[in-house]
Amino acid sequence: MYFGFYEACKLIMTGNGARPASSIEVFAAGGMGGFFYWLLAQPADVIKSQLQVDAVDPMKRTHKGWVDCARRILSEEGPRGFLRGLSPSMARSIPANATGFLVLETTRDMMLGAGLGGGRQ
Repeated sequence: MYFGFYEACKLIMTGNGARPASSIEVFAAGGMGGFFYWLLAQPADVIKSQLQVDAVDPMKRTHKGWVDCARRILSEEGPRGFLRGLSPSMARSIPANATGFLVLETTRDMMLGAGLGGGRQ
């Protein structure tokens, strides 16, 4: 999903790949790719985090499994409970993914011999 969102955003910005993406477009697509990924992944991450902090001893566990954990979050907090921590995730994810994809693309271009920036503006 992560790379798919990035590639989709990049294709949209470049007219379905009609031209190479500029550094700004790669940076923006990386940020948007991270945003959309975490928007969809956050509910699973909330459930995972709840299960990680549950007791090790099976007799003392709050949750019987991930389905039970999801039901409990939904009944106690409503749908918004699955988005707990989304703001900090986005504050970290958008700049980190934007920078990461720019570094990835620039490094790839350099390794392919296209030179620094690969002709990006």
